[in-house]
Amino acid sequence: MGSETLTHAELQSARGGATIVNYNHEFFKLAGMAPPIEFTCHFSLVCDLSSAALGVHWRVEVEHGFEHHMQTLSHHVLRDITDHENPGMVQVRGHLRNVLEWAVGLRREKFKEAIDMIAAKDVPYVGISTKRKRAVHS
Repeated sequence: MGSETLTHAELQSARGGATIVNYNHEFFKLAGMAPPIEFTCHFSLVCDLSSAALGVHWRVEVEHGFEHHMQTLSHHVLRDITDHENPGMVQVRGHLRNVLEWAVGLRREKFKEAIDMIAAKDVPYVGISTKRKRAVHS
């Protein structure tokens, strides 16, 4: 990590979010399902010592491919949660709990359904390459 700004973290989150969204999209396609945007999206939380931002990442089909999007859902200054002048942290916690509830509920069921469909197709595993790079030691 280091001393980069929250803006730098958000840019990294945008790049990582796009990668995860693409993977989720391909996963559902492999299962033979139309990739639903609500299950291929990705949520991220970036923070530094003074603030936190919760975002959602998704992609949409366009004429010649697709476009990635990222929207900040909430951005709050980090303070003591009992600070009544800044209830934003309570809101961030509520948003995170909603995402977690959705992720281990409805979203997990959709992924399990896709896994069963892939297993029924007997699709060979096409994940990480088995070729190993030779380590260079100095």
